[in-house]
Amino acid sequence: MWPVTNGGARYVEYIISKLLRDGNVVTLFLPEPKEKRIHETIPGVKAVYYQSLHPYHHFVNFPLIQALYRECFENRPDGIVINYPFQFLMVHRIAKQFKIPVTVVAHNIEFLRFRSMKKYFLSIIIFFSEWFALRCSSHVWAITHRVREQITAIFHVESEVVSHIPDPNIFKVISESESRELKRSFFPDFKKIVLFFGNLQYSPNREAVHFLNDVIAKEVFERDKEIQFLIVGEGHPRKIYMQNVMTIGYVENIQEYIYAADVVAIPVYQGGGVNIKALEVIACGKPLFVSTFVADGLDEDLRRKVKICARDEFAGLILDFFRKTAG
Repeated sequence: MWPVTNGGARYVEYIISKLLRDGNVVTLFLPEPKEKRIHETIPGVKAVYYQSLHPYHHFVNFPLIQALYRECFENRPDGIVINYPFQFLMVHRIAKQFKIPVTVVAHNIEFLRFRSMKKYFLSIIIFFSEWFALRCSSHVWAITHRVREQITAIFHVESEVVSHIPDPNIFKVISESESRELKRSFFPDFKKIVLFFGNLQYSPNREAVHFLNDVIAKEVFERDKEIQFLIVGEGHPRKIYMQNVMTIGYVENIQEYIYAADVVAIPVYQGGGVNIKALEVIACGKPLFVSTFVADGLDEDLRRKVKICARDEFAGLILDFFRKTAG
């Protein structure tokens, strides 16, 4: 959860910011961290830690249930917000006992996410838990109109689009001169930069890195050796990369690297239907090349702002972009 290294954690950060702006006092339940504690990083947030006893602690975790019950008994919160629908199974009975409304946050359709990763049996279990959560909760927040349409079509549940991603104070358009200055400051030796970023411990991002290195960067290098691919994120899935691929670990302010890059590529073909990093790049006004899978998760108005690439088109379209900008 902290530092923010993936889309799910970043989305939680946005939810917290929205709740704080609306005048709420926020208590955040999260697994015991290995390093930095969140209450040292986000002012106004009380953190309650629980032990993640097993890999499936999001489904059933008795320390979390005990901590949540104690919080509800002592403080009687006005509402509970859950980040994943399958957490509803742990929350439902407590919320019902204390008559607390529950809001489910839908940043994608979870069973479709697991199915795209070929976890078919688990996706069936998640479908029923997701159906139960969306049907029985008090409110459902959808990240985009596209997700709202999917919720209505699949689960026959009404939801509200909550537009608080990305944070306009962080992800915004800056001038070309400011972008050039960041590029010179960070990468003085690079003339042309293509960026990919994300938590590289997440399997869809790992697959994207393999595809970027083995196919896209290789083809681009044969035709333009000045184009450098930059991979930013925690945990690298391989030891050997193409010579035109550079890796950087976790960075605190990813927006600076978005600004420094000439373009951003997201060749992701599985995982969540709404790619949060795509929304952040669009908000920064940077040219963005996305897979058809990522494009399917975007609202129609956002799809018009990106370049949608088939698997065999990424390299060619990136090369065309740099040829046109050079001309």
